[in-house]
Amino acid sequence: MKPDLYTKAVLAVIAMMLVVIACNLYVNPKTVVQAQGTGLQFAAGPCVYYYTFDPRSGTVSRYDCGTGKLSIDGKVTLH
Repeated sequence: MKPDLYTKAVLAVIAMMLVVIACNLYVNPKTVVQAQGTGLQFAAGPCVYYYTFDPRSGTVSRYDCGTGKLSIDGKVTLH
C-alpha cells in the first residue's frame, strides 16, 4: 500500500510541530523568578495583638486588633 499525499502532508505537519516544540526551550526559555522574602516573623494568638519581628533591623511591632493601630514596641539588640 502506498501512502497518499494527504498522509504525507499530515506526517510532515506533525514532524514540523514536534521540531517547533523541541526548539521552543532554546528559543523562548522559561524564566525562573524567586522573590526575596522580607524576613518578617509573626506571632499570633487570639486576636488581641499580633506581634511582628524584623530580624534585619531588630524592630518589634504590635498590631492591636481592637483599634487597628500598629505601634513599634522597640528594638532587640544582641550583645
